[in-house]
Amino acid sequence: MEEKRIDLVDDPSLNYWERIIYRDVSTEYFVSRRGEVWNTRLKAFTSPFKCSSGNYLGVHIFVNGMDYKCMVHRLVAIAFIPNPENKPQVNHINAKTFINRVDNLEWVTPKENIHHMISLGHQIVGVDHKNAKWTEDQIHAVCEMLQNVELPLSDIAKKTGVTIETIQNIRKRGGWKHIAKDYNINSDKRLQGPKFSPLSNFIHKLISEGKTNQEISVAISMSGLRTTESNKSISDRIYHIRQIGLV
Repeated sequence: MEEKRIDLVDDPSLNYWERIIYRDVSTEYFVSRRGEVWNTRLKAFTSPFKCSSGNYLGVHIFVNGMDYKCMVHRLVAIAFIPNPENKPQVNHINAKTFINRVDNLEWVTPKENIHHMISLGHQIVGVDHKNAKWTEDQIHAVCEMLQNVELPLSDIAKKTGVTIETIQNIRKRGGWKHIAKDYNINSDKRLQGPKFSPLSNFIHKLISEGKTNQEISVAISMSGLRTTESNKSISDRIYHIRQIGLV
């Protein structure tokens, strides 16, 4: 590929560039193992911006005519670091959040992220307030997903570990404003009602009819709506819809 800059590659055998796939769309952007983002249409590097919350670097990418703000460290991790356990956060190993080389990043759970910061003697960013429960990496992930007005809040909660109540608060610009303001969160459009999967609507209907969780699971198995979701995933979905309904 003509954009590949061999002069920057320490080991030419490594795959230095990967195309950015955003929301299942193959974009015109590539990300490097060092955290550079290349626009193939403009044949130029995309200039990063510094988020107001710490030293995180983000970039603007355009997908289907829409402008999205993405965190560079997450782009690198998604492109180059396997995540078989589906951990939600990306940790900077040396705690320098502006260094986004692949060898400085790792997928972690929220607990692992906090323990890592404590082990380095650093302030736990994003949870220093006595009432805060989440790290800034979690909130960045939430805000990035909230840019997609068709993504159900229950899915965002499941992927990030942040409660739906907190996500709703962020969506309405009531919480974590110092991070949320860096994202294109269209709360008005989402309030018109997101689109829900046929399975979620089916579960909601059965709950409203007074069905038990076991009856709902049986009905799902017979409905043909179930895809590749595990039993635990189905149980979690039933639980969330039962607790908060469709939001």
